[in-house]
Amino acid sequence: MHEMSFWELVENSPEWVSALAAVIFGFVSAGIIVWQVLLMWRQGNISARLFAQQNLLIRWQHEHDWVYERNRVRLELRDLTQKIYLAASCLKGDDSGTDMRNWERLQDVAFELSSRLRALDLAVYSTPYDHWYASLEDYVEGVLNAIIKNVEFARKSGTDEAAPTTSTVKEIEKITEAANLSEIQLDFESSIRMDFFEFKQKWDQRFPS
Repeated sequence: MHEMSFWELVENSPEWVSALAAVIFGFVSAGIIVWQVLLMWRQGNISARLFAQQNLLIRWQHEHDWVYERNRVRLELRDLTQKIYLAASCLKGDDSGTDMRNWERLQDVAFELSSRLRALDLAVYSTPYDHWYASLEDYVEGVLNAIIKNVEFARKSGTDEAAPTTSTVKEIEKITEAANLSEIQLDFESSIRMDFFEFKQKWDQRFPS
């Protein structure tokens, strides 16, 4: 009797075939499971990175929208500052219809500016470049005080409230000259440019081209 080789033993023993097939299948199955786990882990990592990147882009989009909103409010306030300057500069202190219209316009814009400034979000005027806020607030308060005094005088004297007195016009002229509204408008433009510029700098650093 000669010694049987491994393959002869397998050929003559079907149970060995089944055992060998089970072992091979076990190794193959284990290999497939390990491969699937690694693939899922890799895909999970990629998904996590993509999710994190999407969240980051969403946060930057929100910041961009907030920069845009701040600058939109600044532009509106700048336009109102221009309107109040024009109305104040056109006052003559006479009884003409034009003077009455300018006086009415001045009051409307002054009250609107006062209301807007009181309700203004801190972020709109709290950057190092927002020098316009304190100056504009002081100017509007000065104009409102002049308007109130004019109304009180008109009621006491029985004169027309729809037109300013000569002293009121001079007071507003003095307040307007001291406020330097052209400088306030330049401060608006500076804060708008710098707010956008700083956002762009941060964007370029985070997402270099």
